[in-house]
Amino acid sequence: MIAALFVVIFIATLFWTAQSHVWNTYPLWIKSRVAHEFLGLTIPVTWFQSLDSLAVLVLAPVVLWFWRSQARRGTEPGDLVKIAVGCAFFAIACVALSVGELTAGAGQVEVIWPTAFHFICAIGYLYVAPIALALCSRAAPAPVNAMMVGVYYLSLFAGSVASGWLGRFYEAMSPARFWLMHGTIVAAAVALILFLRRPLLRALNAAEQSAPEAHQSVAGASA
Repeated sequence: MIAALFVVIFIATLFWTAQSHVWNTYPLWIKSRVAHEFLGLTIPVTWFQSLDSLAVLVLAPVVLWFWRSQARRGTEPGDLVKIAVGCAFFAIACVALSVGELTAGAGQVEVIWPTAFHFICAIGYLYVAPIALALCSRAAPAPVNAMMVGVYYLSLFAGSVASGWLGRFYEAMSPARFWLMHGTIVAAAVALILFLRRPLLRALNAAEQSAPEAHQSVAGASA
């Protein structure tokens, strides 16, 4: 079961590798490639990054309502499927930036493309970040539960390091290819989940079934 959790953490690392560029290379791209004028107003670069958090706050109630609606109909997907859906949304968001570059040609990218990027990213974030963390916490054995939650947060660190390393390709590649590369990285996470879904489900389901008993045993021993 620990091996299965490390696979989930690796998948999360692929997600964070792409997501971390919102705070890395993305502002440079916004400054140099995106038209900042909208309805006669000049939009600061930092507003685009603020839009990333705003989109999560706006869409969180919608996503929760959607999940509850699915649960009432008995169609709510499992955690692994949710993570795959979230990674797919993030890949689509990266592709949107690439399409925006291709449509701009020699001109500047219209503001609609990074705006759409953030709202699509927000859906991806809501499907991946809280779900992967909850899955690690719920499935990890009681003796190493806190440690595995901490290990999950290392995926953010590893993703940020990988994001910084990939940032060096920004000047060597066209912006369209650069964002398409990140979409491919997150799409690889989707492919990995689909390929390993059955063994991961067996391991994680067994872990979740044994977790309550293990937690009770630990609580009884400590008492």
